[in-house]
Amino acid sequence: MCSSDLGKIVIGGDFTSYAGSPRLRVARLNADLRLDPSFDTTLGPDGPVFSVWVQGDGRVLIGGNFTNVAGIARARVARLNEDGSLDVSFDPRGGPDQVVRSVIGLDDGSAWAAGDFVLVDGFLRAGIVKLNTDGGVDLGFQGGYGTDGSVNAMSLQPDGKVIIAGS
Repeated sequence: MCSSDLGKIVIGGDFTSYAGSPRLRVARLNADLRLDPSFDTTLGPDGPVFSVWVQGDGRVLIGGNFTNVAGIARARVARLNEDGSLDVSFDPRGGPDQVVRSVIGLDDGSAWAAGDFVLVDGFLRAGIVKLNTDGGVDLGFQGGYGTDGSVNAMSLQPDGKVIIAGS
């Protein structure tokens, strides 16, 4: 999965290097596809990244099947600073109990995450959750009981509504 930011491309996956340079599962490339050395993820997530989203301020939201980023607990969703380091101000606490397959960051710093999960930090949020700017569950979005299957993708409409797709 990749996302573009001002001519740069952020990629995520299950790799441990890019073009011979250590990068744990997330890397930022210049427009010519060369590694951007100013974005260092040598201490990245401990498991695969399935979705990346570059926020308007340059920070990068990631979702996948990891439990730590740079040795700090981050269950399946995290945010990286512009230099690739973990943004410790965004803490999903207990996080989703299963894989996150898609993430969307909003202009205000909040985010959407979707995937195979049922609980997020102990709250029932089957398949989709809205996270506050600090990474905690947005209790204002209930979503009923959620979905009865996996959510594999999301899209943000111009009016701010989210479209989900899955099984």
